[in-house]
Amino acid sequence: MDQVDRSRDHLLELSIDCTVVVDEAGVVLAASESCEANFGYSPEVWIGRSVLEVLHPEDAAAAARSLEESASRRGRMVAIGVRVRDAAGRLRPVELVANSLDDPVGVVVLSVRDHTEAEDAAQRLDDRSAFYRQVVEMAAEGVWMIDSELRTTFATTSMSEMLGVTVDEMLGRCIYEFMDAEGRELAEANFVKRVAGDREPQVYRLRHRTGRVVWVRVNLMELAPQDSESTVGSANYQGSVAVVSDITDAQSAKQELALQQVRQQALLDAIPDLVFHFDSDGVYLDYAGSRDELAMDPEDFLGRTVRESVPPEMAEAVMVAGSVGAAGGVPAPTGMDSKCLDSMLTT
Repeated sequence: MDQVDRSRDHLLELSIDCTVVVDEAGVVLAASESCEANFGYSPEVWIGRSVLEVLHPEDAAAAARSLEESASRRGRMVAIGVRVRDAAGRLRPVELVANSLDDPVGVVVLSVRDHTEAEDAAQRLDDRSAFYRQVVEMAAEGVWMIDSELRTTFATTSMSEMLGVTVDEMLGRCIYEFMDAEGRELAEANFVKRVAGDREPQVYRLRHRTGRVVWVRVNLMELAPQDSESTVGSANYQGSVAVVSDITDAQSAKQELALQQVRQQALLDAIPDLVFHFDSDGVYLDYAGSRDELAMDPEDFLGRTVRESVPPEMAEAVMVAGSVGAAGGVPAPTGMDSKCLDSMLTT
């Protein structure tokens, strides 16, 4: 064995990848021990066989062309992705790197790099991404992603439906295009709060395609380089991910309640006489009229019951009148006035 053969064998012993030496026709002349560890074939099994025999039939022709190309370009490497069938019969994705030695013998060194784990990991990542995307799409809340210029980069179907548009109609558009002037003013005020450190969910006012107002509660997370924080407008701000919940019905009910309270107070303020407001249990909740007409502080009777403040027969009349009014009828006068109330509370 000459020095070249000994060097070649030593190189094969040290190789981590499965390494085989073939002639220009692809017949194996030598193989490393790592071939058995990686693919289950001992070096003795490889020697004398064509390397093309263990390749998937659809890949054999491309591998043969690579061998020819490598043999014709001595000293240059040629790489190709193929599938190798291991000793157990499984197809394994590999990268086949052919390097034709610059010598008169005309041999080609093949490094067979197993990519099975990498491709399996990539497939698992793809499967996991698809799973989470499906979960996001199925969520009742909308998910809205924007870039550093506040333009939409991603949205779920539930998000687009809140606005009466399709996902495609949202992509690339600035969030302000889905708000009226009042909504934009509110959004900018919310951004100022975020800059000041407020990380609580915020209420935004959006505009549906039909023009109606859509109130939403937004949980926002800003995107920034790892181990850094950012807010809208900061130098390292890269965008935001928002989980959006439609609260239009709740917001409308809240506004209607506030409006009713204003109307009720205005009505009470317009009545010149002293009026008492109590609940179905006869507990005083409020009153309307001048404090001068009361001979006592309101704190002395608010929260107490009618039965504690007037004679039994009058208390019963008051409760009957209240129940008739609550049912939509016209309550009968009770004859109760502030002097009677005062006299009973002070006894």
